[in-house]
Amino acid sequence: MNANIFKEISQSPDPKSLYKYVAAIIFLKWIYNNTVVDKYNFSTVTLEKNKNISIRSLKNLNFNDFPGEGNLGGHLELIFRELEAENSEQLGGLFGWIDFHNNCLQKNDDRYYYLKRISAICVNINDDECSVFSQLLEVAETPSIETPPSIASLISGVINLTDQEEIFDPVCGNGSLLLSCAAVLENENFVLSGNECNHSAWFFAKLNLLLNGFSSRGVLHKDCFAEGVSGYDEKQYDAVVGHPPWGERFSDSYHWILESLLPNMGRNQITFLDYAFVLAILGKMKCENGRAAVLVSNGMLTRSGAESDIRRDLIEKNLLDAVIGLPDKMFTTTSIGTSILLFRSTRSIKEVLFVDARSYVTPGRVRNTLSDSAVKSIVSIVLNRTPLEGISKLVPPTEIAGQAYTINVPRYMNLASSKIESDPDFLYEKKISLRQEIDEATVVIDDILQMLKLHAK
Repeated sequence: MNANIFKEISQSPDPKSLYKYVAAIIFLKWIYNNTVVDKYNFSTVTLEKNKNISIRSLKNLNFNDFPGEGNLGGHLELIFRELEAENSEQLGGLFGWIDFHNNCLQKNDDRYYYLKRISAICVNINDDECSVFSQLLEVAETPSIETPPSIASLISGVINLTDQEEIFDPVCGNGSLLLSCAAVLENENFVLSGNECNHSAWFFAKLNLLLNGFSSRGVLHKDCFAEGVSGYDEKQYDAVVGHPPWGERFSDSYHWILESLLPNMGRNQITFLDYAFVLAILGKMKCENGRAAVLVSNGMLTRSGAESDIRRDLIEKNLLDAVIGLPDKMFTTTSIGTSILLFRSTRSIKEVLFVDARSYVTPGRVRNTLSDSAVKSIVSIVLNRTPLEGISKLVPPTEIAGQAYTINVPRYMNLASSKIESDPDFLYEKKISLRQEIDEATVVIDDILQMLKLHAK
């Protein structure tokens, strides 16, 4: 099945370089399987979630013949060039960077060995292309740390999306956070947009949206700090979400940010770009009923100096609505503590809601997660602004000022690991999870005891 693709890749001298070829061929199979010839003799693929947008396909496209093509690299290069020309808004510039004659595709004397193997395996895959692509995203390494699904669901919930809104992610990575936002809406009357400066991540994001049935027109290969009018274009959005890189150091190449986003901050006061990302995200939020949710590291919630001044400014302008402290070990690649900052452009109240989500955690071997019922409970607390002992607290600006504008959750509540006893769904899932851990641990211990017995004999 799909494991054959990843097994084939793992046996190559340079596995990482082959992921983009797999993605491209999966997309081509999706085109082939979904092409319909209409009454005007146009071959098109209509997007599942956006019926008014179609991708023009190519006549006589026979995916099943690809593995036997002699000059396979040249053949694919021509096909993708034609697809881009026919669909410049959705696919423009998407495949031109892929070298279908690269030496990484060669084995022994066969110049296109791995390209042929990947194509042959894809021909025989029975799963839908979106499912295979999702598995590919799990193993393909992109420069950014991708947002875990449970955190993406939480962000999508607290941003409180409604139909006919525009959703924007200025650092969209592979597009997973945008798709999580789309998943909470019942119909397709909304627009997904995003920027991504890394070419490889942008490539995966565009394909991710298309394979999931959404237009990729609004996903641009662009730095959210691209120098221009005020550092970015003036368009604003109903909802802005973001998981910007953490701890990226300020450099002289970003001097213009001081003039546009941080006009009152001296160069020597700024060490990290964290708040530049936050302010860039807030700059994309509509002035009326705009919302923004940003996944940040806990370090930026407590740092003093210029960053404390920025937090004070956000509090005094009444933009910060809630801080959600997340459980540890939510990421496989880092142990950094994280929180979600929720902002609203129009607030009639002054208090900031602080929520401790740690007691909702479902422990895991590789990483922890939040169950669907836990996400639902946290979203309800945030949207209803419910204070609960040991879980959430409404804090006035004067109290935050007394803490030197530190906004880390532990400063404002007793973080005893209490839980809402009236949440039976969460408790039931917790019991099942713990029972599964005990069963797995029992199997491991029994195996060890059996080995010890054999060794003793």
